[in-house]
Amino acid sequence: MTGLERTDRRRSMNVKMLVRTAGALVFCSLLFGVSGCQTREPLLYVNGTAVTEEEMALLNDGADTAVRMKVLQQTAEEYGVIDAFSLEELKSDLEQENQRRAQQLQDGEVVYGIQEYTLVQYYNIVMGEYESSLEDTLAEAASEENLLEYYHSHLEDYEEIGETSADVKLYSGRELVNQFSIELTDSTYRSISEQNAELAANLEIMEEGETETWTDEYGLEWQVTCTDKTDSSYAAFEDVRGAVAEQYAAAQLQNILDNKITESKVEDLR
Repeated sequence: MTGLERTDRRRSMNVKMLVRTAGALVFCSLLFGVSGCQTREPLLYVNGTAVTEEEMALLNDGADTAVRMKVLQQTAEEYGVIDAFSLEELKSDLEQENQRRAQQLQDGEVVYGIQEYTLVQYYNIVMGEYESSLEDTLAEAASEENLLEYYHSHLEDYEEIGETSADVKLYSGRELVNQFSIELTDSTYRSISEQNAELAANLEIMEEGETETWTDEYGLEWQVTCTDKTDSSYAAFEDVRGAVAEQYAAAQLQNILDNKITESKVEDLR
C-alpha cells in the first residue's frame, strides 16, 4: 500500500467515524437537546466488534491488551463458553455479586476474598474464568495421542528427583556444633531448598560416598557425606495425566489466541 493509499484509507475511516458520530448526535439531540448529548463512539474495533470507551478505560487504554481481551471474548463465544460478551451484563452481575457478599456479611457469614469488587477486579476475574473454561474445553477434547506427545516433549516437567540420604556435620572453627541425618526426596525438596538452597543443590548432585564441604554466610562449615543415592526418574504418564491435560490445554489456548490476534482485523481510529 502506497503512502497516498494509506492517507486515503485513513480519510475514509475518519469520514465513517464522523458519519457515525453525527448520526448519534442527531438522534441524541432529538431526545435530550444538544446540551445533553456527549458521544462515546468507540475508537477501536476488533474483527468488527467495538471496544467501548469504558472497556478501554478498564484496560488503561492499552490497545494490545484490548485486542487480546476482545479476541478472548470472541473465542469464548466460538467455543460456546458464553453466548455473547456484554459489559453491561458484566456490570449487572458485579452488582448482584457485591449485593450477595454484603448480605453474607450482614448475616454473619464468612466472605472469602475481597468483600466488594471494583469493576476492574471483577472484569479481570471474569476474563480469567473465560480462559479457565476454554482450557477445560480443550482438555476434554484432547486425544490420548496428543497428550502423550505433549508428555514426551515436556518430560523435564514430570521429573521426580532421586532420593539422597546424607550425614551432616556443622563446625564452628574446629568445634562440632551440630550433626544430623537428612533425606532429600521429591516430597522434601521444596522445604529443604527454601530453608537452605545450597544444601538442597549439593544433595541433588552428590553421589554415594561423596563428601562436600562449604562455609555458609554465618561462618559455619558444612560437611555433608552422601550415604545413599537413587537416580532421578520420570513420573509415569498415567500418574500425571491430569496435569499433562491441564498444561497441554493451557499451551493450546495460548497458541489459539496468539494466532487469532495475528489474523485479527483491527481498526484503531484514535
